[in-house]
Amino acid sequence: MTLVARNIVQLALALSVALTAGLALMIILAVGRRRRRDRHFKRLDTLRENLGPLVSAIVAGDMDYLRGLSALEQLRGYDRTHMLERLCLEQHPTPEQLPVLLKLCEDLGLVQQWQRNLMGQEQRELLRDSIRRPGGLVEHMSEFSFLLRAQSAENLRLIRHEASWPLLANALDDSHPDVRRVAARALGTLAVPESFPALVRRLHALVIEPQATISVRVLKTALVGFPLERAQDLVPSLNHAHPRIRFLATDTVREMVERRAALESDFALRLHLFPRKLAEIFLLRLPFDASADVRARAAPVIAYLPEQTPDSLGAAGLDVEPADVLTRLLDDPQWFVRLHAVRALGKPRYAALTPRITRRLSDPNWRVREAAARALVATGPSGIDSLIEHLVTTRDRYSQEQIIEELEQSNLIPSLLDRYGQGTGAREGRALETFVNLGKISSIERILQNGVNPDVRRKFWMDFRAHPDRRVHAWAKRVTGN
Repeated sequence: MTLVARNIVQLALALSVALTAGLALMIILAVGRRRRRDRHFKRLDTLRENLGPLVSAIVAGDMDYLRGLSALEQLRGYDRTHMLERLCLEQHPTPEQLPVLLKLCEDLGLVQQWQRNLMGQEQRELLRDSIRRPGGLVEHMSEFSFLLRAQSAENLRLIRHEASWPLLANALDDSHPDVRRVAARALGTLAVPESFPALVRRLHALVIEPQATISVRVLKTALVGFPLERAQDLVPSLNHAHPRIRFLATDTVREMVERRAALESDFALRLHLFPRKLAEIFLLRLPFDASADVRARAAPVIAYLPEQTPDSLGAAGLDVEPADVLTRLLDDPQWFVRLHAVRALGKPRYAALTPRITRRLSDPNWRVREAAARALVATGPSGIDSLIEHLVTTRDRYSQEQIIEELEQSNLIPSLLDRYGQGTGAREGRALETFVNLGKISSIERILQNGVNPDVRRKFWMDFRAHPDRRVHAWAKRVTGN
């Protein structure tokens, strides 16, 4: 037993020494790492102070380019590339200055370095001689260096290096999802025309034979980043036999159109943006597609097509109007197709269709009813009048509540009370009575108690003091100050 105890003591002492040594090593490494970080950031701050203004002057054109480039090339050190990268990419160039920054990054060798990083070549070159066994770190280096690859793709995007699009397209097959996402974003930002068909072909292949290396969403993100003029390249996809491909192509065009519309007031799809062949597909084929998803995504695009004129869709014109197609989709058997059609009609140009939109206020699906109320408000005064008229005539409580909610969210209650106070019609009074009967009184109470015209308060009391519900009578007396 004495021998066993002695061995246990010796083992405990050995473990204690090992743990102490390990802890000391960890402390030394942490201190050393902290000192290296301090030296790194101190050097970066010094370079920012000394060379930052120089880079800004070069990019702004306030310094001779060759002289400034020569000064930057004198920078030395193991971290030279990283420091130059930070100095250049921390600039905020205008679109006019961006070509200068791009040229500077090329002349300093940064672009070539980022391209090598994206291809994963540099890491393999560093380890090729030291690690040769099959399945070693060389084969798996791309997995460990994904941050470097992702940052390199982002850098190429920031300086708009269009010639790197083939490398970025290859990076869509990268083993790490972060690299794939950054590469897709870069391709959408660069929007090189030659890369669009390549992305479309890759999307087709992915739909037909799904792969684990990339998602459809990543590819679609890249396609949507292109300008709307490239939508014509999706014609074969819109006519494809595979319903999933038709859907993705239609949805891509939809997002392109809506992005462009967000930048322009009174946006319409004119001939230079939407060729006649593309308009024919959206007007004559996609609304009748066997896929309900395709029909739904086509509706927002159709809503931006102008009335058929030679200027808009070619000299021959077409025999169908966008409004006719959209009203057909309003009666689609699938609720989400009706939903997209209603949303698409929520524009002042479709004010004449308010009676058709109003019918959807009684739709079996609550989301369609909600969208119809919102669309009527968006069409303008005639749509708002139709909304209030439906509120006082329908007996569908769910529809009434959704209309009231939309009127409140659109801040239309003050104008409703103003018109009510002016005595321009009985409809406003009936609408307010519907509010009260349903217990939706918070917005009315807030307005009546906060500076409303005394005539409105007086008329409200005169109309509601004889209400059969004594609680309503007491409430009306309180909020009107009587």
